[in-house]
Amino acid sequence: MPLRAASRLARRRLHWLRHAAAAGTLTLGMLHGAPDVHAQVQQGSEFGVNVFTQGFQGESEVGVDQIGNFVVVWETAFQDGDGDAIYARCYAADGTPRSDEFQVNVFTTSFQENPAVAMSDDGHFVVAWQSDLQDGDFYGVYARRYSPDCLPAGNEFLVNVTTIDGQGAPQVAMDDAANFVVVWEGRTEGGTDGVYGRLFEADGTPQGGEFLIGTSPVQRAPDVAMDADGDFIVAWESQNSAASYDILGQRYAADGTPQEASFLINDDTIGPNRSPSVAMDANGNVAVAWEDRSGASAGVLFRLYENDAVDPITLPLPADEGAPRTLVSPEVAMDRDGDFAITWEGEYLDPSRFGTQVRTFSADGTPNGPSVSVNTFTESDQRFPNIAMDADGDFVVTWRSYGQDGDNYGVYAQRFAADPVAAEDDAALPAALVLDAVFPNPVRDAATVRYALSTPAAVRLTVTDVLGRTMLTRAEGMQPAGEHEERLALDALPSGVYVVRIGAGGSTATQRVTVVR
Repeated sequence: MPLRAASRLARRRLHWLRHAAAAGTLTLGMLHGAPDVHAQVQQGSEFGVNVFTQGFQGESEVGVDQIGNFVVVWETAFQDGDGDAIYARCYAADGTPRSDEFQVNVFTTSFQENPAVAMSDDGHFVVAWQSDLQDGDFYGVYARRYSPDCLPAGNEFLVNVTTIDGQGAPQVAMDDAANFVVVWEGRTEGGTDGVYGRLFEADGTPQGGEFLIGTSPVQRAPDVAMDADGDFIVAWESQNSAASYDILGQRYAADGTPQEASFLINDDTIGPNRSPSVAMDANGNVAVAWEDRSGASAGVLFRLYENDAVDPITLPLPADEGAPRTLVSPEVAMDRDGDFAITWEGEYLDPSRFGTQVRTFSADGTPNGPSVSVNTFTESDQRFPNIAMDADGDFVVTWRSYGQDGDNYGVYAQRFAADPVAAEDDAALPAALVLDAVFPNPVRDAATVRYALSTPAAVRLTVTDVLGRTMLTRAEGMQPAGEHEERLALDALPSGVYVVRIGAGGSTATQRVTVVR
């Protein structure tokens, strides 16, 4: 079996065994039958995110880092004394709050709405939103950066360059080094709706001006996803000649250079296709989900694309296996290896009117079981879910729930584990010591080291500079055979190239990592 595939299987097994051990369900037989692909399993109970419960809290989005720490952002009515505001809250991977709720926007006049968030592997994140009257003419797009400890890394800043008329409905994506891109709806010079984007360095410095995405008369509802190296893809609604809407996609290099032309994602161009959501794994493989409104009821479809390709590897496939019914507002998230999950809302998915569901898929689009309900509280409406997934496939879904917090809508969340389902082939342990990956790379503060042992061994990790001088060393003690993951704090090292070395059982393996400041 190729090293990458064997390593991936070993990592899946280790991840599953950790969940089983934590839950007290680990048995000896599991050590040889630990599985590969994911099925969605709830971790704990759903929980309320917002502390302030008066009036409306909703339109939530969630971002997650490589080890499962996450941040939830949402819109809240009149909490800052004037119109709507943007609030956020940080959590550890086990769902424990790492912060109280806090206000993101500094400018509080009128309305700040439609928040979006993206998080890097090491926990940096950026929040974007639309703000009324702040840029001098109707809505503008603003953003604010945060450090991994959930503290502001500077003030809010204007994203759009053009300020005439309205710019809003932003979405944001971030790479492993915390560089990011923001996309939004805007008005073109001819007065029609357009989709724009702008790139930023990790420190918030713009990489050039805003750029127009696509060329159709009416474009709207953009979404964006970015791979580990900063290449990205944008998907959006585009009005076609039949006065309906198609879903288009456009790939870009990390410097913003368009790759090929924009391409059509849906096959059926007669009925409306709406609300695209796009996700990308570390290597640039892509999943796109959207609403198909061509039938009597709306459904959710998805399509997959390989790295750098504009030709799909799947037909449009239904996300749900059930009978025809109205399913809308899809959101998709991907792990580092291309496995993904799609969540949506639908009428009468639970005993009340609107409920939310989620379903997981392997990287080739094969479902890992049926869809399941996300929300446990089923009175009234649970709507507009959002989803984010960590490197190993654990994920968090957020949504708005009516009446659950005692007053109007509130924001709720549910964690899910990537609990695998047995695979047909049982991968052997590696024949020798394998140092599979060090990421993110480049890194600022901390890097995750993944390695696999063929037999139990005492492990030592060492970091040296390119001259061989030891900068850091750590003894991990005796470790069992299989895949392992350790986190190295590199925040004390100056910028430069370093060698991560692992020694185990008389063998060594190395990987290079670049530290940036």
